[in-house]
Amino acid sequence: MTNDVRPSGANKAASGEKEPRLRRIARRAHELYEQRGGTHGNDLEDWLRAEREIDAEMDREEHHR
Repeated sequence: MTNDVRPSGANKAASGEKEPRLRRIARRAHELYEQRGGTHGNDLEDWLRAEREIDAEMDREEHHR
């Protein structure tokens, strides 16, 4: 089995749909991890922050329709 991981823009373009919420959260949490220099031990904090940010972003997107 292969793990087909493509940049989020490629996923959206290929499917014609928005990137799923959990994928967006995971991507943002990883960005936060990288911004901290890849130090371990803050995965839950990264996830929860990413979740808040993505949920707020999705709310803004929904209100702009």
